Amino acid sequence: MLRDLLKNVDLKGFEPDVRILLTKYSNNNGSQSPWMEEQIRDAWGSMVLKNVVRETDEVGKVRSV
Repeated sequence: MLRDLLKNVDLKGFEPDVRILLTKYSNNNGSQSPWMEEQIRDAWGSMVLKNVVRETDEVGKVRSV
């Protein structure tokens, strides 16, 4: 999908820096995180994720009062 969006855009040599944060990544059985990582890699073609994906606790949500 991203490749389709960018194929007609002339970036004049610029290579965008894209960061993806998976806030609920887990290696537990039944988790969709490994599938999600595979989908991200497929969407970006041969681009490699620079940072290792780490398992973390759930990120808290901010509430507005």
